[in-house]
Amino acid sequence: MELLSSARTAALLGAVSLIVGCSSETAEEGPRPAHQALFEIELERDLSDFSRAILEDKVITGAEFQEADARYVECVNEFFAPYDTPPFTSIIQRDGSLAHNFFGTDEEIARVDLIEPECLREYLGDGAIQYLYRAQIDGPDGESVHQRIIDCLVRKGLVGEEEYGLAELQGDINEDVLDPEFRPPGTDMSAATDLDLSSDAAFSCYAFQE
Repeated sequence: MELLSSARTAALLGAVSLIVGCSSETAEEGPRPAHQALFEIELERDLSDFSRAILEDKVITGAEFQEADARYVECVNEFFAPYDTPPFTSIIQRDGSLAHNFFGTDEEIARVDLIEPECLREYLGDGAIQYLYRAQIDGPDGESVHQRIIDCLVRKGLVGEEEYGLAELQGDINEDVLDPEFRPPGTDMSAATDLDLSSDAAFSCYAFQE
């Protein structure tokens, strides 16, 4: 078995001290001026109807990004026989962005190289949806992603605002999200709480702040 590795769709998993999730601005908040210009540039390109519908209001919500990425992954997997675990999957990188891994034979990897670009164009705007989504939170005036995660957990009533902070979040990421194999040596687990960050509601906050 080999691992597909390309600039667009793959990233190596490694030991991380803190993984952060993707974030989003809501339609009510509206895009920042610099982001508006980036959206306008991309909207001038030849986009699929699906991608254009996501970009046209110049804001990409977490829900929109989740759906776009899920459809992109499903699109690639449709070209392969059903597996208990799909061969093409999304992963969270050390900077919190999503990337994609494919495990398969040389022949299957060659097929992905042929079909993946069309799936990327159809559902992720040929990569524009990915980078514009990240741009919404990576600007110098963006709120800390860690704080967005905490705010989301508080908003859902999963943790208390007074007793849950960055240390507790780090502890729960180490305890519930990171595979033990990838935890840095000597990782401090003492701040972990009873919250299961891998549960559906909590993980949605971790990965998408929604």
